[in-house]
Amino acid sequence: MDWTKTGNSPEKVMRHSGLMFNTTIHHRLQHIRRRAGYRQCSAAKHAGISAQRWNHLEKGTRRPTPTELLRIQSLLGPLTGFLRPRGVGRSLRSAGTKVLPKSCPFLVVPERTSHTRFLAAEKRYPRAVHKLMAIISTRADFAECEHLCHQLALGSSDEAMFVLQLIAAGARPMYVVPGYLPSTPRQMVDPQDCSPVSHRPFPCFWLDGGLYFFQVSFSTPRLYTVDVLRWQGRWMVIEIDGKGHDSTFDAERSVALQLPTLRFTGQQVSSPAFRPAA
Repeated sequence: MDWTKTGNSPEKVMRHSGLMFNTTIHHRLQHIRRRAGYRQCSAAKHAGISAQRWNHLEKGTRRPTPTELLRIQSLLGPLTGFLRPRGVGRSLRSAGTKVLPKSCPFLVVPERTSHTRFLAAEKRYPRAVHKLMAIISTRADFAECEHLCHQLALGSSDEAMFVLQLIAAGARPMYVVPGYLPSTPRQMVDPQDCSPVSHRPFPCFWLDGGLYFFQVSFSTPRLYTVDVLRWQGRWMVIEIDGKGHDSTFDAERSVALQLPTLRFTGQQVSSPAFRPAA
């Protein structure tokens, strides 16, 4: 059919039949392509469509454009069936979120506020902090970064320096639900009552494909809290060993958590050459 003469787009012509479970366009495309004796790559080449795009169309992960439909039908003949409406996935996800209870961010109750930790970092490493703040203060999302920093639980001034290094390097502030990622060997819990919390949004930073969560507690026969938990294709613990760090239980904790550990010193995180994502 010559769609340009009908005055209708392919979507209007191929409207639903009124019957549930009408054959989908992508299943129909695969059927008529095989019936015509074409392999995917050959059919794509003749239709002027990339082989990868054709594969997506047959899998149903992409919607064909009006131009693609014209090319396919010029090659294979009439193509009818159910065509997924635009935006339907978005509207269904939106409908789903409306029936679920709202999940508030999980915020650890710190021993000292992050503001106190930042002041301690400034007193201890004044030149380094001032240099980092000169970079951070120029960010367009400075207010968002500042807001998230007030919600972080930090265990020391060295952890505050680590956060400043992250932000200065371009890390983006956000809330992320850890439970959407592959699970950790041990369950993330609230240190107050050991209740599970991985289903709730955590304040964190995103940098170079890595997510950084702070002061995360885990349930083992004993409660352990790590300085930083990073996800970058796999889970890893980052420990920042500042002045007075007690290493007595370091080995025991590493075995209990079953996670690799990357360690930094206070001098390292305060250095101008420090790279958080290294």
